[in-house]
Amino acid sequence: MTTLAVIGLAILSALLYRCGGAGKVGDRWDFLRDSWIRDCFCSLITTVAIGLWSHWSYPWWSYVVHWGLLYGALSTYWDFLAHDNKNWITWLCTGFAYGVAAFVFPIIWMALIRAVVLAVATAVWRQAAWPWLGGVNDAVSDETGVGFILVASVMIL
Repeated sequence: MTTLAVIGLAILSALLYRCGGAGKVGDRWDFLRDSWIRDCFCSLITTVAIGLWSHWSYPWWSYVVHWGLLYGALSTYWDFLAHDNKNWITWLCTGFAYGVAAFVFPIIWMALIRAVVLAVATAVWRQAAWPWLGGVNDAVSDETGVGFILVASVMIL
């Protein structure tokens, strides 16, 4: 049951991750297209997923710190490393930073493995031209994929 809950949260994260990266179109839903939606709610969803996966067995403050660290990690793309946010090195660092936020939990080795998996998965997902998507890795598939991976990778912990 916990696995299904985490997968459900991963789908919700994918949607909100995309919302936070979508451009405004001038309708009543534009508030969902602000980047803080991604930063705040994907962090919260990931933190809840970790809580569910671990049966809330860590100190309460570690979840709060994780939320804050992940919020910060989601707010930057490491553009200064390559002066191009579409470069694989920026995505590698972005994914790793997402995983480092979980170092607050007393499962450092598992958190490190998850950080490496997130780094590689984020870089590969963002850089690859997926043939089954018509050879175009557009913003929608980019962002929904990374949003899903962010939460689904909690099952490594």
